[in-house]
Amino acid sequence: MKKILLLSDDFDLQINLNAALYRFNFRVSSMPTAKEFLNEIERLNSYDLYLFEMKAKDLDLKLIKSIRDAQNFTPIMLILDEAIAENFKKIYYAKVDSFIVKPFLMDEILFHIFKLTNVLLGTKFEFKNNILFDKTSLSVKFDNTEISLGKKEGLFLEVLAKNSPHVVTFNEIQHYVYNGENVSQDRIRSILREIRQKVPKLQIKTIRGIGYKIE
Repeated sequence: MKKILLLSDDFDLQINLNAALYRFNFRVSSMPTAKEFLNEIERLNSYDLYLFEMKAKDLDLKLIKSIRDAQNFTPIMLILDEAIAENFKKIYYAKVDSFIVKPFLMDEILFHIFKLTNVLLGTKFEFKNNILFDKTSLSVKFDNTEISLGKKEGLFLEVLAKNSPHVVTFNEIQHYVYNGENVSQDRIRSILREIRQKVPKLQIKTIRGIGYKIE
């Protein structure tokens, strides 16, 4: 699961962004003010992206400086209310990773978010040992061999791939693979056993009591 921290008092933006990202296994947390963010800055390294909504006129980038001075290099994206040319150089030198100007299409901001959080949205995922997983054909190819997977095995690999290198929890797997159905961890482990039997070279790491990860 990817985590985004949104600094904005735009309630509609919060709701729409959450709704658009939820199906991609993102979760958005919101803070209304920069002061609140600075009060929590020491414990905010667990987020994959910061989204800050700012006014383009009299653009104040002190918040970004404080983050970078704290040796926090989480990607930062700005949401601006208008485009002002002289701001672009300031944004670049402040080590901001990306920005977008309102109004924008939801697909447009999603593209930026996926790129900044290294989320793969294609149909093919490459793992270690030259293993290629194609979620469309539900197949894994390696060493001139092609192995077919079941639907749930494919969903299991897909959610690990999209969240790599982060750990995917049992609850997240339950939500993504079983559509939120209440299933036991043993049932999830049985999927993993089947995948390991079919593709022994596939390195899926078990994080005891939490879930799984893959690179």
